[in-house]
Amino acid sequence: RIEEGFIGYDSIARKKVGVGLKRTEIPYSFTNRNSDFNKNNSQNTFASASNDKPMIFVVKKQIAVLTTIYDTIHKINLNNKKDQIDESCLIIDDEADNASINTSANKEDPTAINNSIRKILGLFTKTSYIGFTATPFANVFIGYDTDDEMLRSDLFPKDFIYVLNTPTNYFGAQKYFSEKNNNIRIIDDLSEQLFPMKHPKTFSPTNSNMFPSFFEAINSFLIVNTIRDIREEKKNTHRSMLINMTRFVDVQNKILNIVNDYLNQIKIDLKQTLKSDDALKNKNIFNLKQTFENQFGHVKKKISWEQVKDQMFNSIENIKTFVINSRAKSSKLNYEDFEETGLRAIAIGGLSLSRGLTLEGLCVSYFYRNTIVFDVLMQMGRWFGYRGCYSDLCKIYITEESRLHFNEINQSMIELKKDFKRMHQEKKKPIDFGIRIRNNSIVLKITAANKMRDTSSVIKRVSCFGHIFETAYLYSDDQINKNNLAAVKNIIHELSVKQLDNNIKPPYFRNVSVSKIIKLLNETKFYSDLGNYDACQIVDFMNKNTKDINSFDLLLINGDGKETRFDCSDGVITFKPVIRAFDYDNNLIVLNKRRLMGKDDTRFGLDNTILEQIKKQDKIKTEDYLIASRSPLLIIYLIESKEPDFMCNSHDDNYRVGLAVGFPNINNETTNNVIYYVVNNSQNYFDKDHDDDIDMEESDE
Repeated sequence: RIEEGFIGYDSIARKKVGVGLKRTEIPYSFTNRNSDFNKNNSQNTFASASNDKPMIFVVKKQIAVLTTIYDTIHKINLNNKKDQIDESCLIIDDEADNASINTSANKEDPTAINNSIRKILGLFTKTSYIGFTATPFANVFIGYDTDDEMLRSDLFPKDFIYVLNTPTNYFGAQKYFSEKNNNIRIIDDLSEQLFPMKHPKTFSPTNSNMFPSFFEAINSFLIVNTIRDIREEKKNTHRSMLINMTRFVDVQNKILNIVNDYLNQIKIDLKQTLKSDDALKNKNIFNLKQTFENQFGHVKKKISWEQVKDQMFNSIENIKTFVINSRAKSSKLNYEDFEETGLRAIAIGGLSLSRGLTLEGLCVSYFYRNTIVFDVLMQMGRWFGYRGCYSDLCKIYITEESRLHFNEINQSMIELKKDFKRMHQEKKKPIDFGIRIRNNSIVLKITAANKMRDTSSVIKRVSCFGHIFETAYLYSDDQINKNNLAAVKNIIHELSVKQLDNNIKPPYFRNVSVSKIIKLLNETKFYSDLGNYDACQIVDFMNKNTKDINSFDLLLINGDGKETRFDCSDGVITFKPVIRAFDYDNNLIVLNKRRLMGKDDTRFGLDNTILEQIKKQDKIKTEDYLIASRSPLLIIYLIESKEPDFMCNSHDDNYRVGLAVGFPNINNETTNNVIYYVVNNSQNYFDKDHDDDIDMEESDE
């Protein structure tokens, strides 16, 4: 591809090709299809950036090669007078989420390949790094708070993320796992006793270990080849089947033997029964017919079973089987060697089948694995791709659990792509827009733990109605608390004693404007406890629901502390702070049992008749008092402790501030109604401003 589309010269045939046929100058290529970059090659002395021609290196993402490139360019182009090369460098990184991510716990000591890429970029004054991947989860989680002078910044895609549009003939997770189709087949006959999902490398499966669906999947592949030969003019197209059941090479080889034995027996049975009227008395032939009728019933109107049976031997005679793994003796799937006849292949493997390898004409997949990581699972799904005229014949045999996992991942991908499209419409860079990835599964992980060191979990409330959010974590920093206290004093000072409900003993203000509450939430700072209290989300919810949120009630809760006074605009109120136990966690004060509130603090503001009705319930929760007819409620807590370290150093204001914000249950909501996200800590989506008025169409694949 590079020779035809960029260089213009075929290094093997030694002739101009592609773009080279229409131009005179050929770029310098320091690699070819036979050799990687070698520091001993004499041509490398031409690796001077002062050349007028572009220079290109196509290399393996391997540390020795990258080190050689760096050393060679550094030696030839840099001298004592220059620290950098005043030229442009473009690095295109395929499968950019694999190996390129810095997984080191010490950011100042990055992993080798990440280190090498950044060092090469650091040689030039003008650089661009472009990563390509179908699974960008690890890339968007790269931390962007380090900028080593020698290494430059890490490889976070700070400038742009571009989503390639999905062609209509592409079959991906959306079509397979979120839309109705006839392609997915659930492995519902699995048995942990026969073939454990987690098995040792010494496991030795035999024919009796394999599920009936395993042989049905092979039957499906044989039938697909036959149907295609009957209904398609071209017979030399590549056709493949994938079997991914184990990561152990020895077990893969045993599965290969089972497949070969079965294929050979099918061929024998077809030969022996070709002209027999009693063919269906043969068990294998009978099962083939059953598979045809059960899995390919839609083609029976045009193609009969008799046609399939008569053609099948010729269609499957040259099927080849391969074991694909990292061992030197592993089979090589080289489709180019079969361009004239077409390769019909059954590929058995594990990790080596899971990334980068394209199975041409993949028709049938048998996937029996228990991977629970987003990117690994998506990479294992080699069945995503262009299926053309045979898309109706493709079959994916998969467990119900994996099907649900793929559907959850697809929902996350859809939302991520929507975010990227919104980012483009807002004309923002990723570094300004922020990154989030949805994960509502309690089982799945987005990527490897060492690729998520710069992330945290956030809960997004789809609705706040019927819920109350409290600041169970307080910052130990004195200045933060003083600012919080000042914001509380300001809102009280803007209120009138005429707004007080005199029937309620703690100070309870009615009809407080929403704008005053929003101002207070914006001016105070509290730790977000996994979404239990998140001022940004609460304010966003209030702004989106102005029809239902007209005004607030404001309560200053009474406790057992020393009486204190706050000034209103036209008078003074008095109340007592609450006393709470606490503990320290780094820079946080964690309140006892992670609760600020008493279980019935929300009872204030309701009349006795309603309170008596609520008290008849067996178990009363704080939210039970947030009935539909009441106003939203803000509760302010002044907190005292006998521990002197807890106090502010101010002599007059010897307490800290906590808040609770509750909304009436106007929609009779009984669930938490939340979505779980993982965010990049340095580029947190929820810390950024977003234009929610942008009209977003449904996302493509």
